[in-house]
Amino acid sequence: MNAKLNICTGLLFSSLALTAGPAGAVSPHSIWFANKTNSGFASTNMAATAGHFCYLRSVGFENTDESGETATCSVTRGAVVWVLEARLNENNDADAFCSAYCYNN
Repeated sequence: MNAKLNICTGLLFSSLALTAGPAGAVSPHSIWFANKTNSGFASTNMAATAGHFCYLRSVGFENTDESGETATCSVTRGAVVWVLEARLNENNDADAFCSAYCYNN
């Protein structure tokens, strides 16, 4: 009985190992930056959405010292390219420093 269990277990693990394909290789593509001071927004078109994946790498804000001052960084998947955006609300003396990584799929 023990031998049958060992054989079945061995066959199960062998079949799982043989059917599992390698994971898709992902490799670094580029680093992007969008910086904005005072008010408004700055955007940067990054890598093409087909064949790439992008995400925020770092976010830094300065001078958000009064109530109502807001600063944001975002990465958005557009129809053609990924977009990195640094955004400040109007009448703002803040600064936003955003960066993103893009990888090849």
